Amino acid sequence: MNTIINKLLGFIKSEVVLCVSFLLAAASSFIIKPDSQYIKYIDWNTLLLLFALMAVMAGLQQLGLFSKIGNILLSKISTTRQMMLILIFLPFVLSMFITNDVALITFVPFAIMILKRCNNEKALIKVIVLMTIAANLGSMLTPIGNPQNLYLYGGMNEKLIDFILVMLPYTLLAFFALISWLKNPYNNNKSEVKVNNLSKKEIVFMFVLTAFVTIVFYYILKYFNTANLMPSTISVTTSFLAVYLTFRRSPYFALAYATNDIVLIVLWVFASINNISYISVVICFVVFFLTLYRFAVMIFIFQTTDWVKL
Repeated sequence: MNTIINKLLGFIKSEVVLCVSFLLAAASSFIIKPDSQYIKYIDWNTLLLLFALMAVMAGLQQLGLFSKIGNILLSKISTTRQMMLILIFLPFVLSMFITNDVALITFVPFAIMILKRCNNEKALIKVIVLMTIAANLGSMLTPIGNPQNLYLYGGMNEKLIDFILVMLPYTLLAFFALISWLKNPYNNNKSEVKVNNLSKKEIVFMFVLTAFVTIVFYYILKYFNTANLMPSTISVTTSFLAVYLTFRRSPYFALAYATNDIVLIVLWVFASINNISYISVVICFVVFFLTLYRFAVMIFIFQTTDWVKL
Protein backbone atom coordinates (compact mmCIF):
# COMPACT_ATOMS: atom_id res chain seq x y z
CA MET A 1 0.00 0.00 0.00
CA ASN A 2 2.81 2.39 0.89
CA THR A 3 4.49 1.62 -2.42
CA ILE A 4 1.36 2.62 -4.37
CA ILE A 5 1.00 5.86 -2.36
CA ASN A 6 4.68 6.71 -2.91
CA LYS A 7 4.34 6.08 -6.65
CA LEU A 8 1.20 8.24 -6.75
CA LEU A 9 2.92 11.08 -4.88
CA GLY A 10 5.93 10.77 -7.17
CA PHE A 11 3.69 11.02 -10.23
CA ILE A 12 1.94 14.11 -8.84
CA LYS A 13 5.28 15.81 -8.11
CA SER A 14 6.62 15.06 -11.58
CA GLU A 15 3.38 16.01 -13.39
CA VAL A 16 2.14 18.99 -11.38
CA VAL A 17 0.62 20.85 -14.34
CA LEU A 18 -1.18 17.74 -15.62
CA CYS A 19 -2.64 16.97 -12.18
CA VAL A 20 -3.75 20.56 -11.53
CA SER A 21 -5.32 20.71 -15.01
CA PHE A 22 -7.22 17.50 -14.33
CA LEU A 23 -8.52 18.78 -10.99
CA LEU A 24 -9.62 22.10 -12.50
CA ALA A 25 -11.30 20.31 -15.42
CA ALA A 26 -13.11 18.05 -12.95
CA ALA A 27 -14.17 21.08 -10.90
CA SER A 28 -15.53 22.79 -14.02
CA SER A 29 -17.83 19.82 -14.61
CA PHE A 30 -19.71 20.81 -11.42
CA ILE A 31 -20.22 24.30 -12.84
CA ILE A 32 -21.47 22.97 -16.18
CA LYS A 33 -22.88 19.50 -15.69
CA PRO A 34 -21.90 16.96 -18.39
CA ASP A 35 -24.55 16.55 -21.07
CA SER A 36 -24.94 16.05 -24.81
CA GLN A 37 -23.78 19.65 -25.43
CA TYR A 38 -20.24 18.87 -24.27
CA ILE A 39 -19.21 17.73 -27.75
CA LYS A 40 -20.06 21.19 -29.09
CA TYR A 41 -17.56 22.82 -26.74
CA ILE A 42 -14.67 21.27 -28.68
CA ASP A 43 -13.18 23.74 -31.15
CA TRP A 44 -12.93 21.40 -34.13
CA ASN A 45 -11.76 24.15 -36.49
CA THR A 46 -8.71 24.89 -34.34
CA LEU A 47 -7.91 21.19 -33.91
CA LEU A 48 -8.15 20.51 -37.65
CA LEU A 49 -6.04 23.57 -38.49
CA LEU A 50 -3.43 22.49 -35.94
CA PHE A 51 -3.40 18.93 -37.34
CA ALA A 52 -3.00 20.20 -40.91
CA LEU A 53 -0.21 22.57 -39.84
CA MET A 54 1.67 19.83 -38.00
CA ALA A 55 1.26 17.44 -40.94
CA VAL A 56 2.70 19.97 -43.40
CA MET A 57 5.56 20.87 -41.06
CA ALA A 58 6.37 17.18 -40.50
CA GLY A 59 6.55 16.67 -44.28
CA LEU A 60 8.89 19.65 -44.75
CA GLN A 61 11.01 18.41 -41.84
CA GLN A 62 11.29 14.96 -43.41
CA LEU A 63 12.47 16.62 -46.63
CA GLY A 64 15.23 18.29 -44.63
CA LEU A 65 14.17 21.80 -45.65
CA PHE A 66 14.81 23.42 -42.27
CA SER A 67 18.21 21.76 -41.85
CA LYS A 68 19.19 23.02 -45.31
CA ILE A 69 18.23 26.56 -44.28
CA GLY A 70 20.39 26.19 -41.17
CA ASN A 71 23.34 24.85 -43.17
CA ILE A 72 23.13 27.74 -45.64
CA LEU A 73 23.17 30.30 -42.82
CA LEU A 74 25.99 28.57 -40.94
CA SER A 75 28.12 28.46 -44.11
CA LYS A 76 28.27 32.27 -44.01
CA ILE A 77 29.79 32.56 -40.50
CA SER A 78 33.41 32.82 -39.42
CA THR A 79 33.36 32.83 -35.58
CA THR A 80 31.94 30.65 -32.80
CA ARG A 81 29.91 33.59 -31.45
CA GLN A 82 28.22 34.08 -34.82
CA MET A 83 27.44 30.37 -34.97
CA MET A 84 25.79 30.42 -31.54
CA LEU A 85 23.76 33.53 -32.40
CA ILE A 86 22.44 31.87 -35.56
CA LEU A 87 21.57 28.68 -33.68
CA ILE A 88 19.62 30.75 -31.14
CA PHE A 89 17.83 33.06 -33.56
CA LEU A 90 16.92 30.37 -36.10
CA PRO A 91 14.10 29.04 -33.87
CA PHE A 92 13.15 32.63 -32.93
CA VAL A 93 12.36 33.51 -36.55
CA LEU A 94 11.14 30.19 -37.90
CA SER A 95 8.87 29.50 -34.91
CA MET A 96 6.66 32.29 -36.27
CA PHE A 97 5.87 30.12 -39.29
CA ILE A 98 6.38 26.48 -38.26
CA THR A 99 5.29 26.62 -34.55
CA ASN A 100 7.67 26.70 -31.58
CA ASP A 101 7.48 22.92 -31.07
CA VAL A 102 8.52 22.07 -34.64
CA ALA A 103 11.28 24.69 -34.53
CA LEU A 104 12.78 23.13 -31.39
CA ILE A 105 12.32 19.53 -32.57
CA THR A 106 14.13 20.48 -35.78
CA PHE A 107 16.94 22.72 -34.57
CA VAL A 108 17.87 21.36 -31.13
CA PRO A 109 19.27 18.09 -32.60
CA PHE A 110 20.83 20.21 -35.36
CA ALA A 111 22.53 22.44 -32.75
CA ILE A 112 23.78 19.41 -30.79
CA MET A 113 25.32 17.98 -33.98
CA ILE A 114 26.98 21.29 -34.92
CA LEU A 115 28.42 21.94 -31.44
CA LYS A 116 29.80 18.40 -31.21
CA ARG A 117 31.51 18.84 -34.57
CA CYS A 118 33.09 22.06 -33.27
CA ASN A 119 34.19 20.35 -30.02
CA ASN A 120 32.16 22.90 -28.08
CA GLU A 121 29.91 20.57 -26.06
CA LYS A 122 30.30 22.76 -22.94
CA ALA A 123 27.98 25.29 -24.57
CA LEU A 124 25.20 22.74 -25.21
CA ILE A 125 23.06 23.51 -22.15
CA LYS A 126 23.30 27.26 -22.60
CA VAL A 127 22.47 27.14 -26.32
CA ILE A 128 19.52 24.76 -25.88
CA VAL A 129 18.06 26.86 -23.05
CA LEU A 130 18.37 30.03 -25.12
CA MET A 131 16.93 28.29 -28.19
CA THR A 132 13.90 27.27 -26.12
CA ILE A 133 13.43 30.82 -24.85
CA ALA A 134 13.88 32.24 -28.36
CA ALA A 135 11.37 29.84 -29.93
CA ASN A 136 8.69 30.73 -27.38
CA LEU A 137 9.32 34.47 -27.75
CA GLY A 138 9.28 34.44 -31.54
CA SER A 139 6.21 32.22 -31.82
CA MET A 140 3.92 34.77 -30.18
CA LEU A 141 3.91 36.98 -33.30
CA THR A 142 1.66 34.85 -35.53
CA PRO A 143 -1.47 32.70 -35.06
CA ILE A 144 0.42 29.62 -36.27
CA GLY A 145 3.38 30.27 -33.95
CA ASN A 146 1.88 28.12 -31.19
CA PRO A 147 -1.40 26.27 -30.51
CA GLN A 148 -2.56 28.86 -27.95
CA ASN A 149 -2.31 31.65 -30.52
CA LEU A 150 -4.27 29.56 -33.02
CA TYR A 151 -7.05 29.06 -30.49
CA LEU A 152 -7.14 32.74 -29.52
CA TYR A 153 -7.05 33.87 -33.16
CA GLY A 154 -9.95 31.59 -33.98
CA GLY A 155 -12.05 33.23 -31.29
CA MET A 156 -11.06 36.80 -32.11
CA ASN A 157 -12.73 37.03 -35.53
CA GLU A 158 -10.07 39.55 -36.53
CA LYS A 159 -7.91 39.85 -39.64
CA LEU A 160 -4.46 38.26 -39.67
CA ILE A 161 -2.76 41.65 -39.98
CA ASP A 162 -4.64 42.93 -36.90
CA PHE A 163 -3.39 40.01 -34.81
CA ILE A 164 0.20 40.53 -35.99
CA LEU A 165 0.08 44.28 -35.35
CA VAL A 166 -1.12 43.67 -31.79
CA MET A 167 1.72 41.22 -31.09
CA LEU A 168 4.48 42.99 -33.06
CA PRO A 169 5.56 45.49 -30.32
CA TYR A 170 5.92 42.68 -27.75
CA THR A 171 7.82 40.48 -30.19
CA LEU A 172 10.26 43.28 -31.03
CA LEU A 173 10.80 44.08 -27.36
CA ALA A 174 11.32 40.38 -26.64
CA PHE A 175 13.87 40.25 -29.45
CA PHE A 176 15.88 43.13 -27.98
CA ALA A 177 15.49 41.67 -24.48
CA LEU A 178 17.04 38.41 -25.68
CA ILE A 179 19.95 40.32 -27.22
CA SER A 180 20.39 42.25 -23.96
CA TRP A 181 20.62 39.00 -21.99
CA LEU A 182 23.15 37.56 -24.43
CA LYS A 183 25.33 40.67 -24.25
CA ASN A 184 25.41 40.90 -20.46
CA PRO A 185 26.86 37.71 -18.99
CA TYR A 186 27.79 37.49 -15.31
CA ASN A 187 31.60 37.50 -14.79
CA ASN A 188 32.07 36.42 -18.43
CA ASN A 189 30.15 33.21 -17.71
CA LYS A 190 27.92 32.89 -20.77
CA SER A 191 25.46 30.58 -18.99
CA GLU A 192 24.58 33.24 -16.39
CA VAL A 193 23.06 36.68 -16.79
CA LYS A 194 24.10 39.77 -14.88
CA VAL A 195 21.21 41.36 -12.98
CA ASN A 196 20.63 45.05 -13.54
CA ASN A 197 19.32 46.96 -10.51
CA LEU A 198 17.34 49.90 -11.87
CA SER A 199 18.20 53.37 -10.61
CA LYS A 200 15.51 55.72 -9.29
CA LYS A 201 15.72 57.82 -12.46
CA GLU A 202 15.20 54.79 -14.69
CA ILE A 203 12.26 53.61 -12.56
CA VAL A 204 10.62 57.01 -13.04
CA PHE A 205 11.37 56.86 -16.78
CA MET A 206 9.92 53.34 -16.97
CA PHE A 207 6.63 54.37 -15.37
CA VAL A 208 6.35 57.52 -17.52
CA LEU A 209 6.97 55.46 -20.66
CA THR A 210 4.48 52.84 -19.48
CA ALA A 211 1.86 55.55 -18.88
CA PHE A 212 2.43 56.89 -22.41
CA VAL A 213 2.09 53.41 -23.96
CA THR A 214 -1.04 52.76 -21.87
CA ILE A 215 -2.73 55.97 -23.04
CA VAL A 216 -1.87 55.29 -26.69
CA PHE A 217 -3.20 51.74 -26.56
CA TYR A 218 -6.31 52.84 -24.67
CA TYR A 219 -7.39 54.96 -27.62
CA ILE A 220 -6.37 52.28 -30.13
CA LEU A 221 -8.44 49.65 -28.30
CA LYS A 222 -11.30 52.13 -27.92
CA TYR A 223 -11.23 52.84 -31.68
CA PHE A 224 -11.66 49.12 -32.39
CA ASN A 225 -14.53 48.87 -29.85
CA THR A 226 -12.61 46.38 -27.72
CA ALA A 227 -14.73 44.58 -25.14
CA ASN A 228 -13.84 45.12 -21.45
CA LEU A 229 -11.81 48.18 -22.37
CA MET A 230 -10.26 48.95 -18.97
CA PRO A 231 -9.03 45.40 -18.16
CA SER A 232 -7.74 45.11 -21.74
CA THR A 233 -5.81 48.37 -21.34
CA ILE A 234 -4.38 47.23 -17.99
CA SER A 235 -3.26 44.05 -19.73
CA VAL A 236 -1.24 46.18 -22.16
CA THR A 237 0.27 48.04 -19.20
CA THR A 238 1.39 44.92 -17.34
CA SER A 239 2.65 43.31 -20.57
CA PHE A 240 4.78 46.35 -21.39
CA LEU A 241 6.20 46.48 -17.85
CA ALA A 242 7.07 42.78 -18.00
CA VAL A 243 8.88 43.09 -21.32
CA TYR A 244 10.71 46.27 -20.26
CA LEU A 245 11.93 44.66 -17.03
CA THR A 246 13.03 41.60 -19.00
CA PHE A 247 14.91 43.80 -21.45
CA ARG A 248 16.65 45.64 -18.60
CA ARG A 249 17.45 42.33 -16.81
CA SER A 250 15.56 43.28 -13.65
CA PRO A 251 14.80 40.44 -11.19
CA TYR A 252 11.24 41.78 -10.96
CA PHE A 253 10.35 40.75 -14.52
CA ALA A 254 8.78 37.46 -13.41
CA LEU A 255 6.43 39.24 -11.00
CA ALA A 256 5.35 41.57 -13.81
CA TYR A 257 4.52 38.56 -15.98
CA ALA A 258 2.60 36.99 -13.08
CA THR A 259 0.61 40.23 -12.65
CA ASN A 260 -0.16 40.25 -16.36
CA ASP A 261 -1.38 36.68 -16.10
CA ILE A 262 -3.82 37.66 -13.32
CA VAL A 263 -5.19 40.43 -15.56
CA LEU A 264 -5.63 37.93 -18.41
CA ILE A 265 -7.46 35.55 -16.09
CA VAL A 266 -9.87 38.37 -15.17
CA LEU A 267 -10.39 39.20 -18.85
CA TRP A 268 -11.23 35.61 -19.75
CA VAL A 269 -13.55 35.33 -16.76
CA PHE A 270 -15.48 38.29 -18.18
CA ALA A 271 -15.53 36.55 -21.57
CA SER A 272 -16.75 33.33 -19.92
CA ILE A 273 -19.75 35.17 -18.47
CA ASN A 274 -20.98 35.74 -22.02
CA ASN A 275 -19.72 32.45 -23.45
CA ILE A 276 -19.19 29.65 -20.94
CA SER A 277 -17.05 27.68 -23.37
CA TYR A 278 -14.21 30.12 -22.59
CA ILE A 279 -13.92 28.62 -19.10
CA SER A 280 -11.30 26.24 -20.52
CA VAL A 281 -9.09 29.24 -21.37
CA VAL A 282 -9.47 30.49 -17.78
CA ILE A 283 -8.29 27.11 -16.53
CA CYS A 284 -5.28 27.21 -18.89
CA PHE A 285 -4.22 30.63 -17.62
CA VAL A 286 -4.72 29.60 -13.98
CA VAL A 287 -2.42 26.59 -14.49
CA PHE A 288 0.12 28.79 -16.29
CA PHE A 289 -0.03 31.33 -13.46
CA LEU A 290 0.62 28.67 -10.83
CA THR A 291 3.67 27.51 -12.78
CA LEU A 292 4.92 31.06 -13.33
CA TYR A 293 4.37 32.05 -9.70
CA ARG A 294 6.70 29.29 -8.58
CA PHE A 295 9.30 30.63 -11.03
CA ALA A 296 8.77 34.19 -9.73
CA VAL A 297 9.47 33.08 -6.16
CA MET A 298 12.70 31.47 -7.33
CA ILE A 299 13.74 34.72 -9.03
CA PHE A 300 13.13 36.67 -5.80
CA ILE A 301 15.39 34.27 -3.94
CA PHE A 302 18.16 34.94 -6.45
CA GLN A 303 17.66 38.71 -6.59
CA THR A 304 19.74 39.30 -3.44
CA THR A 305 22.81 38.17 -5.41
CA ASP A 306 24.37 39.66 -8.53
CA TRP A 307 23.18 37.02 -10.96
CA VAL A 308 20.25 35.01 -12.24
CA LYS A 309 20.74 31.50 -13.56
CA LEU A 310 19.13 31.00 -16.94
